[in-house]
Amino acid sequence: MESPSLAPIVDSADVGDTVMKIQSDLPQQSQYAPASSTAGQQKSWWKWNLLKGSGTMPELDNTIKGNKVLEVLVIFLRSCGMFQGLNNPLTGVCCLIAAVVNSPFNLLYLFWSVSWSMVWAYVLNLPRVLIRNGVCGAQGTILGYAVYIIFDPIDLHNLPDMRMIALSLGAMVPLTFLVMVIFNTLSRTLLEVFGVPPMFLAAIITGQMWWAMTVNSQHIINTNLYPRVIQPARTPAYFQLTLMEFLTEVVYGFSLLQFSNTIYCSIPLTVGYFIASPLSCLMAWLGALLGIATAILLGMDITRIRLELFGINCAITFTCLAGTFFVLNKNSFLLAIIGTFCAAYTTMAVNALTMPWGGKYFSLPSFIVVGLIYRGIENVPGLIKIPLEEVTTIELHLAKWRAQNSQITEVEAAELTEINVTAVRDVE
Repeated sequence: MESPSLAPIVDSADVGDTVMKIQSDLPQQSQYAPASSTAGQQKSWWKWNLLKGSGTMPELDNTIKGNKVLEVLVIFLRSCGMFQGLNNPLTGVCCLIAAVVNSPFNLLYLFWSVSWSMVWAYVLNLPRVLIRNGVCGAQGTILGYAVYIIFDPIDLHNLPDMRMIALSLGAMVPLTFLVMVIFNTLSRTLLEVFGVPPMFLAAIITGQMWWAMTVNSQHIINTNLYPRVIQPARTPAYFQLTLMEFLTEVVYGFSLLQFSNTIYCSIPLTVGYFIASPLSCLMAWLGALLGIATAILLGMDITRIRLELFGINCAITFTCLAGTFFVLNKNSFLLAIIGTFCAAYTTMAVNALTMPWGGKYFSLPSFIVVGLIYRGIENVPGLIKIPLEEVTTIELHLAKWRAQNSQITEVEAAELTEINVTAVRDVE
């Protein structure tokens, strides 16, 4: 940007007013800030989206305002999709389809847990914005998955064990109350004191408590509890798998975003991701791919990679660091690669800690890695951190940043022009 070429463009008499006007229009609260909503910016935003129902669909709330039934339905669907970091109602529909593909009982526990989480969120008078955007209900989503996968509600004769189902559904009523209380406490503590996103830590803690309770229960039998003594390897076994086996593990890893044990769940999950945010869809798949590859490189037993939730933790970590909590660029992409390695490493470490009693840690490793990196990185050149209250889809982050950067460029041009005009007057 050469200053002589800018001098003739701006009239010297209007330079001061131009600079003041542009500066007044610029956001002042953070390095990253949303741009104003103009037709041009909306056009650039829609260029990133292929479907009208993409993004977070904020206009839908205004359309259904006043219709309580539709409002509750949309909140429920946003809660189902929010676990993927996307509170698009259509993403929630795809998640429900994936739950049905996994098992009809999965859908039952998901519906029951999210519904009670929404009820307790209203009873506890949690912030309405957190309820409407699905953050509160998403805690129930995780808890519903946790209760479902912790035990198998089908007995040896492939008939539903109705007593076990009834007991577990009854236990989820106070559990959802507990998860809302923990979520409210963590939100205040982590956000206000440490500036770290609570993500789904409340549901992870409550799920761990449920899992530990089943160890001592004679009524709710945890058929997926496999405590074992750690036996360190004595001889190396390098890369004993084919390319097809590796790709299959990657697909399973992506399906674990739904805590599913079938690769077919990856289809509705991919569609749900793509509807709301094509870039998030890409990042999640890259995270699963890189996470599985890292686990193999670190020497994880190939027969246990699928069981130890590498796919879900690495996919969440890669998506969060690449574009959810940082504006997507080459630096955040590199940070996501490093963070995904750390997530795989942390998953192996947490697995070793819980292995003696057979516990599951769900997405705890991704919370540890993302939280530490988000809090620990400040003012690093090339990394644009997004304030937590402004987090949305990757595409919208890019659109906002480009619009804001365009405004800053105009201010710089005006300032350079003013310097040129002042220098010419001094010479005269």
